[in-house]
Amino acid sequence: MGGLVARQYIQSAQYEDDVDQVIFLGTPHNGAPKAYLMWEAGENDVKTQDLVLKYRLLLEAKLLGYQNLLDYIRSYPITSLSEILPVYNYLEDKDSGVLSTYPDNYPRNVFLENL
Repeated sequence: MGGLVARQYIQSAQYEDDVDQVIFLGTPHNGAPKAYLMWEAGENDVKTQDLVLKYRLLLEAKLLGYQNLLDYIRSYPITSLSEILPVYNYLEDKDSGVLSTYPDNYPRNVFLENL
């Protein structure tokens, strides 16, 4: 997210020409597919750090009275997650190879669309 914050500042009206150069490494300029998995299923990758994050979010969800992680993610304003949802269709049907489009009610990533 640091790269996105830097980009947002440089492209904003508050920019004071005080940045000479910026190098982006791994910045999700078009969103992060991992965010889709968390938004759609309340799941994440099986890497250790992802499992720790999932446990942390589950604990927080229970403390706030949510029945499960998916309800928590979709109901509680986790702004950073919605701000890295992909802004492009990337899900491919394994049989046809056709890219799936997001449903009309899918949340739009206005933050990235406006950058």
